[in-house]
Amino acid sequence: MSSPTAELRAPFLVVFAREGQEDFVKNEFGLRFLGTKFSFSRPGFLSFKRAHAETGATIEWRAADAANLIFPLRTGFFVGKWTEGKGFAPIEGFDIATSAHRHVHAIDAYTKKDPRTEGETLTLDEGAFARRFPEAAEGLRTADAKRADRAGWNSRAEPGERILNAIAVSEKEVWFALTDLRDSEFGWPGGESRIERAAESPSRASVKIEEAIALLERKTGGPILKAGERAIEIGSAPGGACHALLARGLKVTGVDRAEMAPVVANHPNFTRVDSSIGDWMFPETTAAEWIAIDINAEPKVALREAKPLVDYLKRGVRGIFFTLKLNQIDFALVAERLAKATAADLGMTTYFLKQLPSNHREIAFFGLTSRATAKAFVRK
Repeated sequence: MSSPTAELRAPFLVVFAREGQEDFVKNEFGLRFLGTKFSFSRPGFLSFKRAHAETGATIEWRAADAANLIFPLRTGFFVGKWTEGKGFAPIEGFDIATSAHRHVHAIDAYTKKDPRTEGETLTLDEGAFARRFPEAAEGLRTADAKRADRAGWNSRAEPGERILNAIAVSEKEVWFALTDLRDSEFGWPGGESRIERAAESPSRASVKIEEAIALLERKTGGPILKAGERAIEIGSAPGGACHALLARGLKVTGVDRAEMAPVVANHPNFTRVDSSIGDWMFPETTAAEWIAIDINAEPKVALREAKPLVDYLKRGVRGIFFTLKLNQIDFALVAERLAKATAADLGMTTYFLKQLPSNHREIAFFGLTSRATAKAFVRK
């Protein structure tokens, strides 16, 4: 299978994000891109147009513009829309038949969700899409019939593969957008990871750390954690992230005044420190290859509180998993500056700063130092 070669560009950029986080997305675009105009949205779905600040002339979005955004789970380049009674209206030069997409992700951004499914991406299988939008479905079938390597409908994409997102924005209109999946994005519709919370995990923190691990292992091309390695989590209660690390064979120390769940507290490889990070007088024998932070404080405070421990351990640290809370919108770009400084200080060779599918009003900062990546990159 060959990867698409033509660079994606378009006058509109569509964004899939965590529901309820739309204001963070709008704020990030407004600060990063002068002349950006918010265009249209549904819960978890937004679109933006970009114009020259002085002349008002349209500026096309390009792949590099969306490469390092924090809040989008996925971005796509708008290529046209189908409207009932009017048919398909593509942007100039676009043809579905030659768009080189391997996957079709059909997403319902219009139907009101059941409260139990809030936050999940509503998808339309091939049959449901055909019943609701028969003319649009026929156009997709005609295009896909010409591709021998077409993947299944709503199938998981791999980095580098092209996705045609078909987004139902009303009962009479479907938008189409192309995505070349990045290694910082998950390949299920809407950018979901579909990583499930383990049955005995005491909190969703287990999903957050598993999503981070999945992206790092994709980046390095192999496992990053080894059984017997040591991890310290600051703000560990009730123990979701600890549970995930223990299940992978690590020895884990949890630092928190709150009680840990019994499934974690009683594990033979778990040690609890009944303290806040600011009050913990850690002994000189303290050592760890991995550090995790998940405390309810703004990013600057969280990183400041953890800095003495991080500085003490950094010579042997292989990687970090930090969850940074966002009680205010402007904390995100503060967190970006802090993350860059921390990455430089720790000698990190690869890192991500992004909102994961399982994050709520928070973002994840995670990555690896040269001690973890040296062998992986030599193998490549």
